[in-house]
Amino acid sequence: MISLLCFSHLGWNFVYQRPQHLLSRFTSKYKLYYFEEPKPAEREAVLTEEKDGVVIVTLFYAENKGFDAGNIASLLDNFLAERNIDSYGIWYYTPMAVEYTSHLVPQFTVYDSMDELSKFRFAPPQLKELEEELFRIADVVFTGGHSLYEAKKHRNRGL
Repeated sequence: MISLLCFSHLGWNFVYQRPQHLLSRFTSKYKLYYFEEPKPAEREAVLTEEKDGVVIVTLFYAENKGFDAGNIASLLDNFLAERNIDSYGIWYYTPMAVEYTSHLVPQFTVYDSMDELSKFRFAPPQLKELEEELFRIADVVFTGGHSLYEAKKHRNRGL
């Protein structure tokens, strides 16, 4: 069974909304891994929880080292290798994940742009650049509404 790796800025258990509505329906065809945003901890670790056919994954980086995309990429690579995950698609809800997933070679890439994240308070400065990269590599892009579609339709042929 092919795997679907989803990278999101929203916790799976935070509130039941668009990611859960869509992705939970894919569990009959894909082994679904839902990666929440990496978080600081005392030491590096990977925590998983399985819920209704969805494997919820949190990558923890050592707080004393700070966030480092290379270290997160290594944690991710180890996770995939330990589970023999070598055939997969990627579904993005956050462009920030491109920092530590750009080296992966998925069979397909989906970007679901639910909101204009760059306009959120405290949006990271590199978010726009990472979103441009995501528009470049995505096979298909969805938007959270018509106005967002109109604002972004020129940025990807699959929108």
